[in-house]
Amino acid sequence: MAFSKKDGRELQGHPDWDPGRPGHGLLEALRQEIPSKGVPDAARIRELADEYDTTPAKVRGVIGYYSDLAKDAASVKVCMGEACRSRGSAGVLAASRDQGKKTEVIHCTGRCACGPIKIDSSEIFTPVTKAGAAGGRRIYISADTASVELGSERLARRLVEMVGEADSVVRTGSRGLFHLEPMVELDTDEGRVAFGPVEADEVESVVAAIASGDLAGHERYLGPVAELGLMKSQTRFVMRRLGECSPTDLSAMRQLGAYVGFAKARELGSAGILDAMEQAALRGRGGAGFPAHFKWRAAAREISRVKYVVANADEG
Repeated sequence: MAFSKKDGRELQGHPDWDPGRPGHGLLEALRQEIPSKGVPDAARIRELADEYDTTPAKVRGVIGYYSDLAKDAASVKVCMGEACRSRGSAGVLAASRDQGKKTEVIHCTGRCACGPIKIDSSEIFTPVTKAGAAGGRRIYISADTASVELGSERLARRLVEMVGEADSVVRTGSRGLFHLEPMVELDTDEGRVAFGPVEADEVESVVAAIASGDLAGHERYLGPVAELGLMKSQTRFVMRRLGECSPTDLSAMRQLGAYVGFAKARELGSAGILDAMEQAALRGRGGAGFPAHFKWRAAAREISRVKYVVANADEG
C-alpha cells in the first residue's frame, strides 16, 4: 500500500515519512472534525479512508482507541481509569454533574499518581522554558503530565521570571519520584542536585539559595539526585536518562549516550540483531514465554516493504 503525502506517512527513506507520529494526519483531521460535526457516519468514514490511503476499519479503530475524540471539547472530563476510581473519581463525576456541568467519562490520562483527574479545559499548553547563555546556571524542571498536575508549570513560570539573565530553565521528563515533585534540579560541580517538593511561593527562596551557594541551608534541599533513596536503590538501564535533559533535544540526548544502541544495531545488521536476540534467549512476558527471535525472524522474512506491528498495550 502506498501512503499519501498528505499526512506525512510515506515509507521509511522518503522525505515525508515521520516515524515519530505514524498516521498523525488522520488523527489530527479527526480531532478537528469531530468536535464540530460529530462522529463520522459510514459514508464519511469511507471518504476519510480514501483521503488518507487507509481502510475504514483503521479510521474506526482510531476513533475507538482515542476515546476523547468523540467527546464535546467544551465538556468537563473525569478519568475513570482504575487508579482514579480508587481515589474517588466516581464522586468527582457525580459532583460535577450535580453542579449542572456537562461532564463526560474518559479512560486514563496518564496522571495516575495524581488522581482523581478532572479536566476542565482542552487547551494544549507549551511548557515554559528559558535559554540562557554559556556559563549560566542550568535549572531543570519536569514537564511530564504528572509533574504538571502537581504544579511544575507554575514553578517554571516563576523561575523564568526570577533567575539570572544568563541562566537556563530546561524542561525534562520526570525521574518518576512523584512524591518529591515538583522538583527543581541544578547542575553543580558535584553533579545534579535537587530541591523538592517546591511550591510556587517558595521559588524566590530557592533562587536566593542558589545565588548564595548555600544550597543545603534551604529546607527543601534534597541533595544529590543520584543519592536519593529510590534512585540509589535502582539500577536503571532503558530509563536511566529520564529527567536528565529535554527528551526532544537530540544533541543533549546524544551527549548522554542515547542512540549508541541504534548505531550498534546498524553495524550488526538484521541478521546480527536476530542472532543476538536468539543468543540472549529473550522471551515474551506473557504466559507462553514465546521466544522473541521467532517473531522477529518471521517479520524479517516478509518481502513487502509495508509491515504491521500488532501490540497489546492494554496492560500498560
